[in-house]
Amino acid sequence: MGMTVVEKILLAAHALEEAGTSPFTAEALIVKAWELDKHLFGLQGYADKYPDSNRVLTNIMGSKGLKAKGWIERVGEKRYQLTATGSRMALRLVGSDAGSATRAGALGRKQVLVVQRMVNSPAFKKTTNAGPQGIIFRDACNFWGISSYSNASTLRNQFTDIREVLEELEKAISQSTTGVIVLPDMKVFLDKERVRAIRETHETLQTKFFNELQVIRGRAAKREEMDEKPG
Repeated sequence: MGMTVVEKILLAAHALEEAGTSPFTAEALIVKAWELDKHLFGLQGYADKYPDSNRVLTNIMGSKGLKAKGWIERVGEKRYQLTATGSRMALRLVGSDAGSATRAGALGRKQVLVVQRMVNSPAFKKTTNAGPQGIIFRDACNFWGISSYSNASTLRNQFTDIREVLEELEKAISQSTTGVIVLPDMKVFLDKERVRAIRETHETLQTKFFNELQVIRGRAAKREEMDEKPG
């Protein structure tokens, strides 16, 4: 049985909160719901370009909407947050959808750990909240799963793992009926916007710490050259 319109809006609200937007505005919820399902929440005749705000708003405040169900509460002018009941309901919905989405992505335990590391890293949190200015190389190493003493082989393997994980996540999300997935042991939503943010963080860190990465690559290259020389 598919999700109702109200349940899909609840998923959008929870996705906003998991991304650090709490409380959230009605406008933010409208856009997020539309991003997750443009066919359902798109403006008639322009579904791929614009959201239908009335479609979402009526399901927030209506007699059978999120507020009436006790899933969200108003905390300001057009500003809302999930209630404890709403959060629990959202997690149940994610759990019911997560199985097929995760199987579609065929993510193994190692790949799940890579995602957990990146999402929980200081570098990702700093980049998404305030930009890369305050990030130090140690933060980047944590995101990548390396240290300043790693060699080129380790760096190459970690970058390969990250690339493959991001591709699997994008594939799983595209095959999910809601455009949202949750991985084993992760009570957080992953949608295409969050995966894009992870990818952008990866690229930003590579640019910011280009010289440091070159040192790691160069150090290993010199060692390999010495190993190849005859004794």
